[in-house]
Order: sequence, then structure tokens, then C-alpha cells
Amino acid sequence: MQVNSSLVIDKKVISELDKQNEDIYLISIPAIGKKDLSSDLMKYIEIGEDNKIDQRYKCKKRPYWYSVPYLWKSSAMFVKRTHMMPKLIINEANVYVTDSFYRVNVLDKFDTNNLAFSFHNSLTMVLAELRGRFYGGGVLELTPNEFKSLKVPYIKELSKANFQKLKYLIENDSQLADILDFADRIILQDEMEFADKDIKKLRLIHKSLVNRRLKKKVL
Repeated sequence: MQVNSSLVIDKKVISELDKQNEDIYLISIPAIGKKDLSSDLMKYIEIGEDNKIDQRYKCKKRPYWYSVPYLWKSSAMFVKRTHMMPKLIINEANVYVTDSFYRVNVLDKFDTNNLAFSFHNSLTMVLAELRGRFYGGGVLELTPNEFKSLKVPYIKELSKANFQKLKYLIENDSQLADILDFADRIILQDEMEFADKDIKKLRLIHKSLVNRRLKKKVL
């Protein structure tokens, strides 16, 4: 199981990752000198120094290399590097995330589930392809500013059945075309009242951009 194959990170996902012996736990060590820490923590830190972890770029910039700054949780997270489809994931398990994600908190007038659902549509996917950049192997990456610039046609009223259907499609590794067929009908056609011809144009544009990025026909 991978986090970016989910629409919702819940306790079940965390449990499965734990069973697979994935590195999912974080030790939060206070920003104080080693001599003021317990002997067990001192031994743990010394193991890191023996392996030169304290010489890594971000660790070298910290006052205390072993103390992780800016720990806070968000209601959702965005995977900043993706292969086929950028994803906005709901943080139902209330976990901390690494810098492989952008943390997203939703204003009171919006709903996290509705926003995550709304994100997965052809218009937003096209904008992500146009505003992001890609590297070797065709990996798409968006900087914080590029991510913030994305437009999302937000659904105010979302049925539980439609949310669960999208969740099922994403978590069962459905074809991207099937995910967008379903989501576009709800988001672009029913909610935003896009004409069928305009949705078809968006899908063709998206297909062309993804195939260009991956340098092969995959859609």
C-alpha cells in the first residue's frame, strides 16, 4: 500500500503501512543540547552522527540537527511529485507528513472532503500539467506557488455515495480515464455546467500533455 494511492489517509492505511514495516514513525526531540536529554536519546543521536546524518543539508541548517522544526498537522496533503495524476489527500488519521507533501488546511467555509473530491477533475489536471515542471522519467512536480495557482471548481454539495465511489476508484488503481470520466460528470458537467464538447477538449488537452511529459502514449 502506498499513501499516494489513497484519497483518504485513515487508521487502516497507517496500520497497513506499519505491518509492511514502512518508516512511519517520528521521534520529536526537543531543541536542547544533548547533555540535557536522556541517556537513551543521546545514544540514539550518536548513532545518527556515526552515520553522518547530522551532515545532511537540512540537518546542518538546524540549531540542533536532531530536532525537527515546524511540526504541525493539516486536514489534507498534496503530493508534490506525481506520475500520472496529482492528488489531494484527506488526512483523516491526523498524521504528520514529510516534505514530500504540501500541507493543506481548509477555511471554515469549505469542506475538506468536498475540496479533495473537487480537485480531481480534467480542468485542474490540465492546469497542473501546464504550471508544473517535469524531470527524468516524466515525474511531475509543482512548487508551492504553482500549487497555490491551481483553480479548483469546488462542489458545495457532495453526496456520500459519490465521494465513496471516487475513493474506491483511486484506491483500487483504476485507469485515469475512468477516474476522470466519473469525476468530470459530477464536477464539470453537473456542477459547473460545462458543455460536453468542452469537457472532451479538456480531456484531449490533458491526454496530450501527459503523453508529452511521459514521452509515450499512456492515455
